[in-house]
Amino acid sequence: GHITLSPEVYLSPTMTCQGLREVWKPAVKSSFTSMVRECTLDLLGKPSTCPLHTADIVAPLVDQAFVDSGVLRYSTSIYATKKDSDSIQRMYEFELSNMFSLDRNLDGQNAIQSSYEVGIDPIYRKGDGGFYLRRLYTAIDSEYLLFAVALAACFLCILVHTRSALITFFGILQIALAIPISWIIYCHALGLSSFPPTSVNAIFIACALGTDDIFVQRNKWRSAREQHPNASTEFIAIHSLPDAYLATLVTSVSTSGAFFATALTPVAGVVLFGVYAGLLVVTDYILSVFIVSPVLCLQDEREQRLGSNIDGETLSSSGSTTIDSGITDETEATSAPRESKILVTCSSLKQMASIDSYFNFLCKHRWPLMVFCLGILAACGYTATRLQAPPSDPRPSFLSGSAIQFERHRSLLNNMVFYRIFMEENKVSQFQLVFGLNAIDNGKFLDPSYEAQGTISFDESFNPASTQLYLLELCERIFGEDGIGHKVDEDYRHGCVMEQFDMWLQDESTSLAPTEGFVEECLSSPSVPVPAAIFDQCFFAFVSAGSTKKHRGERRYLFREGKLKVLTIEFSTNSTVLSSSKDVSAEYARIADWSRMEQAQAPRPEASNFFVSSKVMWYHETLSTVTSSIFVSAGIALLVASTVILLATKSLTIMLTSIIATCYILLATISSVVMMGWTKGLFESIFFSLVVGLGSDFVLHVGLAYVTSKVGGCKEERAKYALLHMGPSIFASSSTTLATAFVMTFSEILTTKKFATVLILTMIHSTVGGCLVFLVLCLCFGPQDQPKQSPANKLLDDSFSVGEKSLGPGKETINVGD
Repeated sequence: GHITLSPEVYLSPTMTCQGLREVWKPAVKSSFTSMVRECTLDLLGKPSTCPLHTADIVAPLVDQAFVDSGVLRYSTSIYATKKDSDSIQRMYEFELSNMFSLDRNLDGQNAIQSSYEVGIDPIYRKGDGGFYLRRLYTAIDSEYLLFAVALAACFLCILVHTRSALITFFGILQIALAIPISWIIYCHALGLSSFPPTSVNAIFIACALGTDDIFVQRNKWRSAREQHPNASTEFIAIHSLPDAYLATLVTSVSTSGAFFATALTPVAGVVLFGVYAGLLVVTDYILSVFIVSPVLCLQDEREQRLGSNIDGETLSSSGSTTIDSGITDETEATSAPRESKILVTCSSLKQMASIDSYFNFLCKHRWPLMVFCLGILAACGYTATRLQAPPSDPRPSFLSGSAIQFERHRSLLNNMVFYRIFMEENKVSQFQLVFGLNAIDNGKFLDPSYEAQGTISFDESFNPASTQLYLLELCERIFGEDGIGHKVDEDYRHGCVMEQFDMWLQDESTSLAPTEGFVEECLSSPSVPVPAAIFDQCFFAFVSAGSTKKHRGERRYLFREGKLKVLTIEFSTNSTVLSSSKDVSAEYARIADWSRMEQAQAPRPEASNFFVSSKVMWYHETLSTVTSSIFVSAGIALLVASTVILLATKSLTIMLTSIIATCYILLATISSVVMMGWTKGLFESIFFSLVVGLGSDFVLHVGLAYVTSKVGGCKEERAKYALLHMGPSIFASSSTTLATAFVMTFSEILTTKKFATVLILTMIHSTVGGCLVFLVLCLCFGPQDQPKQSPANKLLDDSFSVGEKSLGPGKETINVGD
């Protein structure tokens, strides 16, 4: 009515909407509904009296439940439009402005919702596609704005936690520099040219690890400054930075090792993501040493001159508060005027009071909490095992949020009768039995470009001239009672090229006017086998005569230098891409058993060297390989983390408790997405590598602080020391990462939204795992005695030993190296 249809875009309809309203009387409506129901029954293979010449016309009009319910819930209308890019773009603009789609409540109970699209499934269209792809491209462009907002959120969080514009600026600079530097190493040092879209999300890993390094160094510095308020900047650097470097080194080695472990996955996209993420972790650590540390020194010198602390609060003899920390230090008696005291500002006092209350709660209820944590771990483990394979429809969804209407259009089509008919017509898939090729891939695994796809590897032992009868009889066994082929229709043997070759020879030999190729090249051979000396030229004459049947444009033979080098036999099976993983696995096992038996019975060795190929098997094998490899990577990540914590602490108890806490993080995150309805898809498997990489960071921080604490051997005091010294860093890093990931949950790209969701869950469960599960286990079973100094700690102590250093003018001299 109110929409002006441009004749340049829309073709004229055969009947106007007003004309349809005028003829749509109750009698016509009843007759039409009855006709549609009868034709739908016919389409579904049920007894009916469809008056139409073909019932196919009603397939896009009704949903699958229409026959049983009598209520039409879904329907489609097909309009003839122009399909050039400019016309589709104008229609897309109309759709965005809601000039097409309507959302109308009719009578308080029934409502109409509609959406338009070009084609049935436009995501697989060639060219620039329909509405769906246009909306997808727009959403991808908006990702850059979200990345900028996420970085701004990260900037604000660092500023709030550090209260220093200088530290915040150079902290963001460190994170920003890590991205291009890692890219340079990725491209030029490692020679990797492909960069999958999912690797862009590794930027969030740079934010997470970068802020963690910043907060650990900053809190270590602040802790040292509070213990020694009158010491020089040089002394504070020597006293705090080695511990910070060790803490961030341990987590960086563990995290990067976990990401690099994904290189074991035989899927290029997962490997490339893991390699780039691992490089980001290493680069972040190095840059934090060379950028953040000098900035902390400059900030401290400035604050000492201005008389303020690292939080920007003014220090004075009357405005400071001293408390008995219960923590002693070998150098404290000579290095600080306040012996066995720590200078605490108002902000840190409030923070310490909150942490102290929390720790007292953990100490008081440690055993019930331990039982609770182990129970939660068992429940998460059980829930994680319920992670299901993807649904039967393997088409991935890409859009969400405000763009969901375009995704909804694709999902609603699944309810239509024509989709059910499509499913039934595609219950089989094509397989190929390949002779003459070696089943190897000699291309560049991590380079998907056309030039790096590799070359065909011919099986030089294949000699079809000497195995003609075997190849001819093979089809009979493929489609026999114990065979692997499915008899789809009367033409189910269309893939048996040797049978077609034999029939051609017989037809030509009885023809009154045989072709020239048959007479000259085949020497009038009546059937298979033809003489081996003329087989190749005779088969080529058969091919040149155009007698071979082709299926979906696929050729079943290949000649090189006048020789038949490759021959395939096609057959169909009941397994398709839409089949369940269980059904495909059973089909694969059946084909594998048949192939082994057939190869063992082959009359000649050259006839036994064949393999079976199928896109169905490729899809399911890729998916199962990715998911299984991710769990292998998780095991390797746990092994790396365990080895690192054992080398750093030399405590078997701490290593075991760290493994339990890390297992909780992994299982809790996976069980969370299971309860959210996620399945074990390709993107989900890639994102789980994020959990593997980041899951153990906070646990390692608390564990290292526990064993390297400067308090006595009592496990309660050491656990409190670890929480006081690493708790603020963990909460600051976690909150910053959560804020950054929260921004990305507004993305319209479903993969980005899922990545942000996994990152949020990982941060939440990592915080719980480090500050609850691990601490409770330490309070219950933690070591009492101080372990021997670790090699890494000793190396740092030796590296930063400076001998006799002065605390400042008029201060006593201490030996830092002792």
